[in-house]
Amino acid sequence: MPGRLPGMFFKIVVSSMLDNVDAVLFPQVRRRIADMQCDVMYSWDDYTDMMQTVSAKLPRRTLVEIGRNLITQSRADYDRRGFTTAESILKDWAALFNAFIHGAPARDLVRTESFQPGRVVLVAGVVQPEAIVEGYLRGVIESYTTSTVTSVETMPVVIGGANYNRIVMTWE
Repeated sequence: MPGRLPGMFFKIVVSSMLDNVDAVLFPQVRRRIADMQCDVMYSWDDYTDMMQTVSAKLPRRTLVEIGRNLITQSRADYDRRGFTTAESILKDWAALFNAFIHGAPARDLVRTESFQPGRVVLVAGVVQPEAIVEGYLRGVIESYTTSTVTSVETMPVVIGGANYNRIVMTWE
């Protein structure tokens, strides 16, 4: 079975993207998301297709902000699943990813490569815009700590023949 995730993510992430583009763009996407239910599972491929299509029309800064806001808006859901600290998320990002997204292809996974207090390295499949993933990281740091992000570096990498983004973030 292909990957699936709750409609909540379509409504939060893709709708946030749509809110930042001309209202006449993407009418089919808008209708489809409007008809979705937050707790019903929908196709991961549909989600990533919509994200890629709409995100192509947005500036990077907007995408980072959307990712950051997702973490803030979804914190209660994360807390209910036991992700109550920045460390519990950043030490094993794949656990958070897999708590909501079921059966996504391994090449699309977002996972922690290394973690130490004040520094995390994530590897993220390129199916999600890297600016969104950066925003997720910023959201965790801002929502769960009193720290400030001091640096972010993103570099494309190939692992096992698949393309990924490696994101290194530091904070203090």
